[in-house]
Amino acid sequence: MTAPQKPPLVAPTLQSATYAPEVFMASVGTVSPKAVEYATEWKEQIPSKVLETVRDPTGAMCMLLATLLSENQEIRNQQLITIEDSFGNKLRSEILSAYEQLRTLPVYSKLYLLKLGLPAIQLLSITHLKKLISTIDKLILTDNKIDLYEFALAQAIKRHVLPVINPSVLRRPVQYYSFRPLLADCAMVVAAVANAGAPNYAAAKTAFLRGWSSSALSQFPPPQPAGNTISIDALQQALDKLALAAPPIKRAVLEAAAHAAAYDGKITASEATLLRAVADVLGCPIPFFVQGV
Repeated sequence: MTAPQKPPLVAPTLQSATYAPEVFMASVGTVSPKAVEYATEWKEQIPSKVLETVRDPTGAMCMLLATLLSENQEIRNQQLITIEDSFGNKLRSEILSAYEQLRTLPVYSKLYLLKLGLPAIQLLSITHLKKLISTIDKLILTDNKIDLYEFALAQAIKRHVLPVINPSVLRRPVQYYSFRPLLADCAMVVAAVANAGAPNYAAAKTAFLRGWSSSALSQFPPPQPAGNTISIDALQQALDKLALAAPPIKRAVLEAAAHAAAYDGKITASEATLLRAVADVLGCPIPFFVQGV
């Protein structure tokens, strides 16, 4: 019996900003004054009470779970039952209170909040962390679709929380030093970013080819890009393999993805969110670079 497939990624309609791929690549692993300025702007959008709560392990966990609650009341009620099954009903009021405070925040402010809360979440007991990871997976799948924020959150948890439970995941050696066995995986990631900001398949294909030809991947003929719907399982498998690649391969994929995102002269918030998730998996930290989202 085959395991059920996870639903495809759903890209939200969000704001965009002009951003050159070269500037994006230069920002990898650095913190510029402009990045600090943008981060400050996002921080100002977050209520001060939330900023205090997110420094407490339980408070940060509640905030994180609250950002996954659906706007649809029926789905939200199902999610709350899932949370109660994991943690009992003692967190319900705190999570609902956090939901009301966070529901109107833009995606990037939620991601910034996640970044602030991760150090506190890492202080939770191993038992709570295991429950948290399991609960996050269930909450994300409640409505049978996965948006880009949920995907980025899942990647952040996998990279920054899973090692607390199992430190050996941080010690995985490099397994790939050549592009050739990873070309299909590179194409999957670049195509996913191209699709995130493109209005149709033709535009996504143009973005994909632009990205491919603008990086070290250009030495290889581009594979046929995926269609305009990419399954979360396929993307996850590609990222998991690329996480084991040598640094030059990771950089080439990230560079191709950045060029694919900016093929039309701008990077949308959807593209920026997916780029952040990709960079996180590949261990290439990037600043919060898109203003106003």
